[in-house]
Amino acid sequence: MNPDWVGKKITVECRDLGQAGEGIGKHGGVTVFVPGLLPGEQAEVTIKSISRNYVIGELNIITKVSVDRNTPPCPHFNDCGGCQVQHLSYPGQLAWKRMRVESVLQRIGGVSAVSVPPVLGDDSPWQYRNKAMLPVGTSGDGKIQIGCYRRDSHEIIDIDECLIQHPASGVVVQKIRQYIRDARVMIYDESKRSGSLRHILIRNGESGMVVILVSATASIPDENGLLGSLKKIPGISGVGVIHNASPGNTVLTGVVRILFGSQIVTYRLAGLTMTAPATSFFQINTAQIDRMLPIIKSWIRHPHPVIFDLYCGAGTFGLAFANLAKAVYGCEITPESIKIAIANAEANQISNCRFEAGDSENVTRQWIASGIRPDVIIVDPPRKGCSPEMIRLIRDVGVEELIYVSCDPATMARDLKALAFEYEVTKIQPFDMFPQTTHVETAVHLQKRHS
Repeated sequence: MNPDWVGKKITVECRDLGQAGEGIGKHGGVTVFVPGLLPGEQAEVTIKSISRNYVIGELNIITKVSVDRNTPPCPHFNDCGGCQVQHLSYPGQLAWKRMRVESVLQRIGGVSAVSVPPVLGDDSPWQYRNKAMLPVGTSGDGKIQIGCYRRDSHEIIDIDECLIQHPASGVVVQKIRQYIRDARVMIYDESKRSGSLRHILIRNGESGMVVILVSATASIPDENGLLGSLKKIPGISGVGVIHNASPGNTVLTGVVRILFGSQIVTYRLAGLTMTAPATSFFQINTAQIDRMLPIIKSWIRHPHPVIFDLYCGAGTFGLAFANLAKAVYGCEITPESIKIAIANAEANQISNCRFEAGDSENVTRQWIASGIRPDVIIVDPPRKGCSPEMIRLIRDVGVEELIYVSCDPATMARDLKALAFEYEVTKIQPFDMFPQTTHVETAVHLQKRHS
């Protein structure tokens, strides 16, 4: 790549978006990434940096504007790393996500016999997140900063209100800002490893709102003053503190010391009452999960099946499908998630579910060795997809029906390609779990091939 290109002005036509929401185009056969450019747009761009296989450009003037271009309602959009596509209309977001799923399934997975339907969008594509994890810091002049990290950095952007969070989160932030001033709370300095307050966790559910402060010190100043302020917020159901003095990005470690109420949050999913600690992993967009569950459930053809729910998390799929199953076996490597699944099974009087903590491949092989044979396997792996061992295991078991749920279309397509000899894709449905971002969730139903 010619280094003299830096500073050169070129014309780029955008064809796609990248994972960070940047426009992708070509110039002279070279791939150009342009933050802020949308598919179908043409623009004058200044090349800012070059790499071996691509260049990065800065948007100057859009000469052809997309009909789907939207004015981002959030004033922090250009800096904050939380959202990537607020500048794209919501119908445009759904159309692009469908195209992305279809493209990777065909290009990587070789799946073309089944068409990709429209993405099932969120009826409320704002204020949908039930969890806010907000870092706390100070600016160079000592101003309190609570918000989100700047794109590709660890610098905190001060935000009073996040438009994709529950609206009550902004009220909590205002109260805590005032508490910090009144109690003269020392904010944690990551570089010096000194100070106290580090993060704020806000979790909303049907039972109310839980607020957890993460502190590098065992206690925080004027806890009674903090409680008095937060308890004035309608719907507050719990306040707690986590003592975490360890450096690094792992935030929610340690025991929650409850100052008021409880840290347990209640959700309604698939007609069930589900509870989980505010600090645990649980679905961020419960409304969309509640729409997803009956659709996937309707795909299961086998009458009264034995279901293996692998990478089961807190057991949401297994518990939601338990009333059509003979038995459900769920496994997850995180013991805390399994405890939540077991507790929710008991609370909902579901007796045909067994949950076990451990490596999914090892636990599944133990079940099979003991004579348990599944009719349906559900996998909901992390972003990296299924391990090669899990793919081999699915092949070895020869289960009749497989449901694959993925937050990354590319790794899902890779895994479907690896399973293509034994399984055929019969149904696909993308879901928009995270509006205003580039993320898309996809569920796929596969049927075993019979010669």
